[in-house]
Amino acid sequence: MLHTLFHKSTLLRSLSPAPILAAALLGTALLGTALSGAGAAGADLKGKFVLDGDVPAAVPVTDPKVGSDFPGSKLVYENLVIDPTTKAISYITVFVKDDGFPVTPEAEKAAPAEVIVDNKGGQFHPHMSALWVGKQKLFFTNSDPVSHNSNFNLAGINPLMPPNSKIPVDVTGTKPIPQDVTCTIHPWMKAIVVARKHPYVGITGADGAFVIKNLPEGTEIEFQAWHEKSGYLAIPAWEKGRFKMTLKAGENDLGEIKVPVAIFNK
Repeated sequence: MLHTLFHKSTLLRSLSPAPILAAALLGTALLGTALSGAGAAGADLKGKFVLDGDVPAAVPVTDPKVGSDFPGSKLVYENLVIDPTTKAISYITVFVKDDGFPVTPEAEKAAPAEVIVDNKGGQFHPHMSALWVGKQKLFFTNSDPVSHNSNFNLAGINPLMPPNSKIPVDVTGTKPIPQDVTCTIHPWMKAIVVARKHPYVGITGADGAFVIKNLPEGTEIEFQAWHEKSGYLAIPAWEKGRFKMTLKAGENDLGEIKVPVAIFNK
């Protein structure tokens, strides 16, 4: 018995701690990789929308209130904004269709606390905004020297907006498609709010490009594309403007997406 105990003690002392530690670290690393592989954050989706066809001319606003309330302004309707040179299409939104889609910690940290829709120069600025319902606070403001109102059916409000005013807007629900904000005093004015219960919304700028950051990788996601003039952006490859993708880590680029001009002839 004494000999056996002595033999086991000598054997344990002879083992180097380095291989044991390395094996433990390797096991931890493999476990971490397995856990992070399912729905880990770190995927971005981007793309650029351009018109396939002749660019329609911008439509000027001819309402007499432009001259009385905004003298010297040359306003155009913003329901279809396309660069005449590059054919880049502004104000297309691409968003995760599932309103209950789980949010990664990275996406939550990146979301600004407030979203502001301003009445300025006889237009709403920005024309299209994303709102994470339940997380971000929405405000309407008026930077103009004249009064406006901001009719927003999603929140059930239509407040009068005197010059230099700012009001909070309580939004608790969402709709499947983006919602209008309008001014009945200046009826050409319209803004679009893409209200979702997650932050995964992309909006194209003047260059036609959008990006949605901090999406989970390795999970199939259904996206919805929408424009206020076309409704669902039903290009030939996307029925009802919808498409599904499983994203890889890093950048996922849809490239240049051509939109037939006929889609906007509604």
